[in-house]
Amino acid sequence: MSPPILDALRQRRSSLQTRWETLLRVEPVNTPLALPDAMAHLIPDSLDEIFRELARTHEPHLTLQQARRTSLPLCGCNRNPYLAHFKAAEQALLEELVLIQAGQPRELRREQDLAEIVLVTRRLGGGELEAFCSLCVHRGELPGCRHYAHAH
Repeated sequence: MSPPILDALRQRRSSLQTRWETLLRVEPVNTPLALPDAMAHLIPDSLDEIFRELARTHEPHLTLQQARRTSLPLCGCNRNPYLAHFKAAEQALLEELVLIQAGQPRELRREQDLAEIVLVTRRLGGGELEAFCSLCVHRGELPGCRHYAHAH
């Protein structure tokens, strides 16, 4: 990510966190662990990790189309609280970036900055989703769970 854009995102940390939490509150909740009040306390640390990854991500010529090929892992029981957490993160970051880019001359607006947000949030989210699913007591119970075949 271009350093000036990352700096601009960091300067908007407070509004990013507020927007992220707002988005968490509109997501459907399937488990007490995913309640917005339970997940909101994770936002500052998650944002720190996203900023660290954005600072070191150097994917030359990454397009949004390429970045969107990386998806969050499926959760067949749909009880993984990180699903909503990282979907809200991606949306909040993209919204902030669009606002930043709107104030820039057209030649400074880079699709790659948008793409790197998508890629980083989905990679980090994927790791957290996998870690939670590995401990899930419902792992492999339902046919929609990606671990179902291994459990039966």
